[in-house]
Amino acid sequence: MYKCTLNIAIYSNDDSIFNILTTIHPLDKFEHIIKKYDKITEAKLENKDIIIFDIPFTPSDINDWHTRKKADALLIVCADSTSMKSLTSEEFNIIDDIWAKPFRDNLISFYFKKLQNQIKQTKDFKLTQNYLDTTIDSLPDLIWYKDIRGAHLKVNQSFCNTVGKTKEDIAGRGHYYIWGLEPEEYEKGEYVCLETDEIVLRETKTSLFDEKVKCINEMRQFKTYKSPIFDDSGEIIGTVGIARDVTDLTNIQIELDILIQNMPFAILITDKNRVILNANSRYLNLFSLNKADIIGISLNTLSEKYIDIIQKEHWKIQRTKRGIYLHGHNKIFKIQKEKLIDIFGEISGYIFLHIDVTFEDNYENKLLQAANTDFLTQLNNRRSLNDFLAQKPNLHQTALMLIDLDDFKNINDQYGHAEGDHLLVDFSKILLNIFPSNNIFRLGGDEFLIIFTDIIQQSAIQEAAQTVIDQFQAKISQSDVLEKVSVSIGIVINTDNLSDFNDLFKRADVALYHSKHLGKSRYSLWNKMIIS
Repeated sequence: MYKCTLNIAIYSNDDSIFNILTTIHPLDKFEHIIKKYDKITEAKLENKDIIIFDIPFTPSDINDWHTRKKADALLIVCADSTSMKSLTSEEFNIIDDIWAKPFRDNLISFYFKKLQNQIKQTKDFKLTQNYLDTTIDSLPDLIWYKDIRGAHLKVNQSFCNTVGKTKEDIAGRGHYYIWGLEPEEYEKGEYVCLETDEIVLRETKTSLFDEKVKCINEMRQFKTYKSPIFDDSGEIIGTVGIARDVTDLTNIQIELDILIQNMPFAILITDKNRVILNANSRYLNLFSLNKADIIGISLNTLSEKYIDIIQKEHWKIQRTKRGIYLHGHNKIFKIQKEKLIDIFGEISGYIFLHIDVTFEDNYENKLLQAANTDFLTQLNNRRSLNDFLAQKPNLHQTALMLIDLDDFKNINDQYGHAEGDHLLVDFSKILLNIFPSNNIFRLGGDEFLIIFTDIIQQSAIQEAAQTVIDQFQAKISQSDVLEKVSVSIGIVINTDNLSDFNDLFKRADVALYHSKHLGKSRYSLWNKMIIS
């Protein structure tokens, strides 16, 4: 990524070093600009990267050269054993390298190649350091490196912003100073996080922790990953930590939990893989579950528990076109599944609402019952007949008994509709005493229909018809007003396997009018018009 140009100055009375260095190829990403000077006054030292002195010198010369060169320039002195003996410890410390004389060509080449590798390693290290600093400073998470004693060696800018200190303030300091803890808090171990450091050092693996930290007089919640750092020999030399501030997210989760806890529904929340994330108390109470037992398990696993619960608690599952319902304990719940969509429009989870629809269902049933029931007699009406036929379209083994009250209109005309209604109610009670209520239909006015879905013996149907006539006669014989009313009945048995109800009904109607023609208060059987 980088390219480095080395400005090399050689101060020498001969060309031997210059000639050798110009034959040595630069390393990858490097180039050399090499110049030779006979006198120190011929070039400025301030713009040189490598300065090689192969001229007679005194200790004061070395100090002068060191002072004049730029800070990161390398100072190399060529000296024989006599010159080296004159150098003090301080002067040795300011010299970057000494090339021992007398020279051999391959020795100068060795010195310079070693110097090249040293410079390259330094450049590579600085670049790697820059990579690391740029990377960690670009992240919003808090990142830090500690030695084995817990002193902070490096932190990123997010860490500095959180604790309100600079990197220079933090370097080499411990948790107590960095986070501004009170002595009492540190003594108690509160908000120190030392215990999690010990876990990482003991278990020698990356671990995830939920940590509460006090910073700048406020509490923050972190999701923290901590990992051990090893040296070349495999020994732990410290730890690295990455902490995500989830305080706001945790607050949102708390608010969400408060919300779902106060919703009037039993609620279950899963992720996109249907692993359970949350459930409110209404849900837990509904199915006698403990929250700790279901969080983190799949919905399929919970479904197995559902079966046991349903059997134990006498719940009944009903699947309809309108959805899934749970019936039990005089309650009805509709299970409604909704998708949770993330900001990218993808499914991130599901929410299952168990909505109590008992009142609505009862009200709906009452409406259906009202729509399918005759208001006066409480018998099934024509609408109910249509539903009945839709559920049983096959007319095989079916018989009809069509009943009509003779001269009923006269009752309404002479005595009023109230008396007529009273007669219809009494007659309906007679039919309910003889036939199942699901098989009785009031078609309108004084006309009634009985449907037999499984044909019994013909004699049994005729006997039932006669019972209707007899019981009605017994009822009206007690009244002077109703003595002129009678019952006529037409019966048809589907012996020809008719497939159209209207065709079968017409035969019953023909039999009914045949009864009226013969004198009323009797029944007739379609087919050979057998008359009792």
